[in-house]
Amino acid sequence: MKKVEGGREETGREAVEAKKLAIDIDDDKDAISQAKQHAWNSTILFAVLTDFEQFRLYDTTLRPIPNASTRGWDADLALDHDGHESQWDVVTATF
Repeated sequence: MKKVEGGREETGREAVEAKKLAIDIDDDKDAISQAKQHAWNSTILFAVLTDFEQFRLYDTTLRPIPNASTRGWDADLALDHDGHESQWDVVTATF
């Protein structure tokens, strides 16, 4: 296992937090915080937040900080439903 911030160990799992379409996953601080906190508490290295039209990836090796919703956000993996194909090389290189 790989050690990360604070001596935590990588678990090899991922956390996916799914929200309904009415939730703006770019601006809803509660949704973002919930996804990041769940992954952090479970020693998961990253969290995916989705409303099934968009996917946002957060690095959760960084301790979540309240009101810092962009902390750990990976803009390269901000996928929208029409961008999956054009960004597939980024997805496969990351995962």
